[in-house]
Amino acid sequence: MVSSGSEQPEIIQTERGLTISGTRITLYDVMDYFTAGYPAKLIREKLCLTEAQVNAALSYIEVHQAKVKAEYQQVLQIAEDNRKYWEERNREHFARLAAMPPKSGQEAIRAKLQAWKDRLESKVGIFGLTTICEDKQHYYGVRSRLKAGLNGYQFALLSLKRLAYSKIVAIVWFGRLLKAIR
Repeated sequence: MVSSGSEQPEIIQTERGLTISGTRITLYDVMDYFTAGYPAKLIREKLCLTEAQVNAALSYIEVHQAKVKAEYQQVLQIAEDNRKYWEERNREHFARLAAMPPKSGQEAIRAKLQAWKDRLESKVGIFGLTTICEDKQHYYGVRSRLKAGLNGYQFALLSLKRLAYSKIVAIVWFGRLLKAIR
């Protein structure tokens, strides 16, 4: 979508693909949220964009729907191929790391972490998700004590759990937002 006059175009083609001018945000980032059903206001907040930038991206997607969807499918396929490649390449390495015995002196901390994991896995449904937020301080306390003595694989697992926690908070927040709107 090109602006009138001597202004810069709002959507530009870069080596990363179709990008919102003045940002590093690609239309594929916007498409991730758009296809997940996020409203424009939430997309704007998630990607730290202005209202004009989101509107330009969404209107470009609407006008060039076939082209953008085809490129988006290519991007998703490349991402999946990359994931499979690295998963296969690191499988043996991760198996070796998982077989390593835990470091001595961390039994109490590991017991606390396992108890937290068990509580997390036992929570089901939206009602359980809200109580997970209460475990944040406990989890990060255990995590920081373990961080110094972890091997790379163990630290990666904890980082994934942190990512899962942030997604859970987002789900809880979105649920509360929907209740407030109704």
